[in-house]
Amino acid sequence: CALGFLVESFWDRGVDAHGIDISQYAISNVRRDMQAYCSVASLTAPIQGSYDLVTCIEVLEHMPEDEARQAISRMTGATDSILFSSTPDDFTEPTHVNVHSIIYWLRLFAEFQFYPDLVFDASFIAPHAFLVRRSQASVPQDVLRLFSETLRNRIYRAAVLSRHNRIEH
Repeated sequence: CALGFLVESFWDRGVDAHGIDISQYAISNVRRDMQAYCSVASLTAPIQGSYDLVTCIEVLEHMPEDEARQAISRMTGATDSILFSSTPDDFTEPTHVNVHSIIYWLRLFAEFQFYPDLVFDASFIAPHAFLVRRSQASVPQDVLRLFSETLRNRIYRAAVLSRHNRIEH
């Protein structure tokens, strides 16, 4: 949850929310009235409780691959819906040790019976963000690939728009 901004935003809208971050520094800088709802922990540790939604935004690319897999196991054990993003192409950031394509993450979530909500637009988080939900009915690999390509095209469009805006500015 880093400095707890998303937790704050949820609480400010009347939603009971909690956050974890591995950084003691980050948690120590959470807004004072939110400190009771944010704690130092790792996503590889068991997640206590059950949640309507878990958000995991730009986290797993910072974890070794085996730890990221364990984090997904922990998250999928605590909820039926996960709002997820992990940069698919930022290899220059030194702390990005686990950068993968969108299809990689979709297939990994599928191993835990979590599949993308094909009509939910999570681009308000990032062009590569998506929502996965637990389902007993699997999604065919062709559909996962098509969904992945749709998000990849969204990333491309966002990059072109950003460049256009910089040129225009």
